[in-house]
Amino acid sequence: MKKRIFIIVVALALLMPPSFMVYRRIQNAFVASEIRAELEKLRKTFVIVPDEENGAIPILEGMDEFKDYQEHVDILHPDFDPGCSAYIRKARKYIEGKTAAFEKIYEGLSYKRFQYIKPDILFFSEDNPPFMGPIRVAGESLVLKGRLLELDGKDDEALEEYLNTLRLSVTMKNESTLISKMLKLSVAGEALEVIYEKLDNASFSKEQLKKTLDKLKDLYYEPPRDMFVFEYYGMIRETKMFCERTPDFEEYFGWYIKVAGSNKLIESQRIDYSRYNRWHADFRSDYELLKKWHAHHRDIDFLKLYDIPDEKQLGYFENMLSRNHKRDYQHVLHWSIGLTTARISVLEADMIWRGAAMTCAIQLYKLENGKLPDSLDAIADMLPEKMMIDPFSGKNFIYRTKGSAFQLYSVGENRIDDNCTASPEWVMRVRIPVGPDMVYHKGF
Repeated sequence: MKKRIFIIVVALALLMPPSFMVYRRIQNAFVASEIRAELEKLRKTFVIVPDEENGAIPILEGMDEFKDYQEHVDILHPDFDPGCSAYIRKARKYIEGKTAAFEKIYEGLSYKRFQYIKPDILFFSEDNPPFMGPIRVAGESLVLKGRLLELDGKDDEALEEYLNTLRLSVTMKNESTLISKMLKLSVAGEALEVIYEKLDNASFSKEQLKKTLDKLKDLYYEPPRDMFVFEYYGMIRETKMFCERTPDFEEYFGWYIKVAGSNKLIESQRIDYSRYNRWHADFRSDYELLKKWHAHHRDIDFLKLYDIPDEKQLGYFENMLSRNHKRDYQHVLHWSIGLTTARISVLEADMIWRGAAMTCAIQLYKLENGKLPDSLDAIADMLPEKMMIDPFSGKNFIYRTKGSAFQLYSVGENRIDDNCTASPEWVMRVRIPVGPDMVYHKGF
């Protein structure tokens, strides 16, 4: 009798692991089915831009010419040095070699609609979407072309290239991936860097100020309230993929391996990756957590950060997650931390854009009236009200004058007017700056 009980206990012990694995596999199959149904609902909302109306197609063709980026780092990344004849010769040769690429980009910019990545590729295919990195190089190259035109005394043509760079960035405004959003900020930053230089030096003519201000107003759009909805769908798509199969580590993390630069870091990810297996990982828990993440982020109004509850503040959800979530969760949820960074960066980029527009308007007012405006109300007819409201206060950005100088800044996350002493100036070299508590014009 004891022997029979022992055999039964041993048999049950041996059967438990495979039984649990079968249970988990079935559970994850149901999760995949639910996600598939959710994605199918999304498919019905897609708007596909016809190829003949899609300006992204010629732009992508032009971008192909910038894939040799690594060969030209010494031209694109150093500070522009007009006094170094050797550098200028190399820069001119590089720009001349990209003539056909620029023509393709100009052709694309003449369109009204843009769609770089078809939604089906993002959410219903396991193929990687096309790599958009060269668009930043295209933006850097347009700015370099403008700087060279300035050397030749062609200031108006140079300004046109800087504004083309802004136009190029805005063609990506409807792209849904995180990397596309960050690249848009990066491309816009290339142009805004030069525009701020001109504004700081007061070197724009009246006509150039008007043209720049008009373009900044024309191209401006508010950060969308649902800006992370597609990141949610992208993350549940990956969760579905893991429910159905476990991709090879090198296949899934190929991009990470290329940029990590640390074997120790790569190996730690490889160890973590072994847990993402559909036979024992609890993807139901991950799916539910993603839905909570989506519900938390989707209703935040970026233009009214002064009027949101504490639990909606930047980083709150991620801090809660790290405090309360006891187990290691599926890798794609780590993106929520990155997405918070992206949200801050998108907000910063929006405010930097508006800071440039307000500074243009202030300088234009000074040229037309012989003095600085007494307050931002004096330029209210030159800009939409939404471009002059600080999202951290719900009021106009802080503006002060002292003689012929002025200050323009945001109260920032602490909601305190610190008289411009605790707010760092926006460093143009930082393509994706940190901390929206920024000064756009220090003045004194």
